[in-house]
Amino acid sequence: MALLMKFRGKAMTGRLVKFYQNKDDLKAKVMGSLNQIKKQINSGGWVRADESIDADVEELKRNIWRLEAEKEKLQEQIDMFVEREDEDRRKRETMSAKLDEMYKNIEMFEGQMKTFKLYMDAASE
Repeated sequence: MALLMKFRGKAMTGRLVKFYQNKDDLKAKVMGSLNQIKKQINSGGWVRADESIDADVEELKRNIWRLEAEKEKLQEQIDMFVEREDEDRRKRETMSAKLDEMYKNIEMFEGQMKTFKLYMDAASE
């Protein structure tokens, strides 16, 4: 029994607690508490048709326009970065092709030098 009383004391601390005798009493207390809470809290909700929301709509439209302009600016920056990346890729490919051509020319020159050396050695004998 002591543990039950301790549990009840802990459970009731800092909470809304009401005791009831039967289900009808419980229903009445729940409804009363909900009505009391509803009066204490202005929960807003649906806007009546006769209430003006034009200011809110205009503010939302301005935010949409601002965000669309920001999106366009960011898209332009993305496009610029993509274009630069494509240009850099093309430059790297061109540079790589030129280096390959230079290596082939060096190899060909080395071959010609060997051939010329063999020719000169054969001529001097």
